[in-house]
Parts: sequence; C-alpha cells; structure tokens
Amino acid sequence: MKDYKLARVNIAYEQSAAGQIKNENSIPNELHYFFTNDNKTFIDFAIYKNELINENSDKIAKSLVIR
Repeated sequence: MKDYKLARVNIAYEQSAAGQIKNENSIPNELHYFFTNDNKTFIDFAIYKNELINENSDKIAKSLVIR
C-alpha cells in the first residue's frame, strides 16, 4: 500500500419507477475503494452487499495487500 493512494466512494441510487413496477431487485448502495499509483495502476475493490457496508469496510480495504 505504500505507493498507492486510496479513495473511498459511496454510490447510492434510487430504483427507477419502471424497475419498481416490474418488481426488479436492485442494489441501492455500492461502496468502492479505488487504489491508484503514479504508474497509472488502477484497482477497484467494491462491496455490493448492503449488510457488508459498515465501519469494518475501511479496515478491510486498508488491510489489502497489493502485489
């Protein structure tokens, strides 16, 4: 992690009316951790399950080992 910068982006959205009428299930929250470095390496670590988006998410992302 020493050469990487970490950005945390929480994306929340509402289901469209058409989706609601069709009773489609959509994920209302996404949590993305973007890792970048000066060599233009880009890694997206994403959490899509709402039950997993909590105070431990940051700890998990920061504990990742990028090789």
